[in-house]
Amino acid sequence: MHKAMDYSGCVYTDTRCSCERNKNVNKVLKPCITAHCTWEECTRVKKQFKAACEELLADS
Repeated sequence: MHKAMDYSGCVYTDTRCSCERNKNVNKVLKPCITAHCTWEECTRVKKQFKAACEELLADS
């Protein structure tokens, strides 16, 4: 059960903001989406994704 929660948490990072269409952001997320990652990995990717989104939003 715990793994399924980790997995859905990782998938959830993909919809956190509208920047997910950006290919660079998706490259960051791919390892998390295609594997059953740990909660630590999921949190790390979520932070990277958030930073990338904020950067893209600042540029636009």
